[in-house]
Amino acid sequence: MSMIDDWKGKAAGYLEDVGKKKDELIEKAATLKMEHDENQRKKIEDWVYKKEAELKELEQTLRKREELIRQKELKLKQKFFVRFIGVVAGFSVIGFFALASFIAITENEKYSVDSQAGNTIKTAMTQNTSEPYSLRESAAAETPLIVPSDSKAQFFVLEKGGSGDQRSIITKRVGSSGISYSERLYNCTDNTVKYLGSGDSLAAMAASRADTNMGPIVQGSIAYYVGIEACK
Repeated sequence: MSMIDDWKGKAAGYLEDVGKKKDELIEKAATLKMEHDENQRKKIEDWVYKKEAELKELEQTLRKREELIRQKELKLKQKFFVRFIGVVAGFSVIGFFALASFIAITENEKYSVDSQAGNTIKTAMTQNTSEPYSLRESAAAETPLIVPSDSKAQFFVLEKGGSGDQRSIITKRVGSSGISYSERLYNCTDNTVKYLGSGDSLAAMAASRADTNMGPIVQGSIAYYVGIEACK
């Protein structure tokens, strides 16, 4: 009878160990799924940002071509008018003075256009100089961050903000797929997080849409290690 009881005890212990290992495997599978879904979402968002940038570049190119066509049409009209005035000037002194007056007006308009173009270039240069996040992209603002769950990539903290339970953090990831930036919002008490923005540049990150709701943090994930730094 004691042998049967001993066998039952060993069987119960074995079943308990199997149950624990099953729970560990389920937890690891959930963690891997969360990280896979997060990486897929970031790749899709990065692709959308790149396509938006390409469309903007195409739009700018088309605008430049339209401006060149408009300028060529204007030059053709001016040449036609000058020739017309020249013919008239050949028959009267009044035509000669009209030609001189037209040339003077054309030169004044050209000077005005050049001045406006110069002002536009200066304004564009000023805007580019004051582009948002330009200081944040400097190497001096980058603080290394260790993320064991993504050991093949390098992480850097660019900025932390917030107070109390609500904390925000901007990170930079450098990996085989390139460089990406992310801004997250953490509730350090509820242990939840959401994306405020992400992209392949800080400007793209700032222009992206934030997540609507906060979500739970999976222990051992990228968001988990970033949250430890954010809630310090």
